[in-house]
Amino acid sequence: MNIECKRCETDQERAQVSLFLLKNRRDFHPSFTVQDIMDLIYSYMTEGHAIYIADDQGAVLGVCAYYIGTREQQFADRERAFLDMGLSHRSVRGTRAFVKGLIYLIDQLEEQHDGIQEVCFRTLTEKRDLTRMYAKFARLVGTMEGPLGEESCFAESLPELKANLDKFRRFS
Repeated sequence: MNIECKRCETDQERAQVSLFLLKNRRDFHPSFTVQDIMDLIYSYMTEGHAIYIADDQGAVLGVCAYYIGTREQQFADRERAFLDMGLSHRSVRGTRAFVKGLIYLIDQLEEQHDGIQEVCFRTLTEKRDLTRMYAKFARLVGTMEGPLGEESCFAESLPELKANLDKFRRFS
């Protein structure tokens, strides 16, 4: 199956991504309500950015949302990109779709947002598979209590993250 990574820019793309997130919200976290996911979608559309992966027919198979800067700093720390969320359809989990999407995202950060020096992201610590995978290309910098439980926090300089991902580029 061929997949394509895209920036979410048009109203049609925003609608498709929103429907994907609504339909798959329980995969994001079992406690997520429609209101929770609607709040996130609104935040991504007004304060953040989204990319998505789609199949040959244009069906959304995954979404990643990010912010330039962090909420804790009212987005003033514009040298930092915070990858807030990534969600993929079950049919592409365990495939190279994640790596392909992450490489695309890092390339977009470099091309579209001048001054990004560091990329940060978190996952629930209980999601051991994600924690192990993230540790392959970024540093674990600590843990914190988040709204859904303990989160493992990762960070890496943009050049270092790009170099760490380059070894996966040939497989994507």
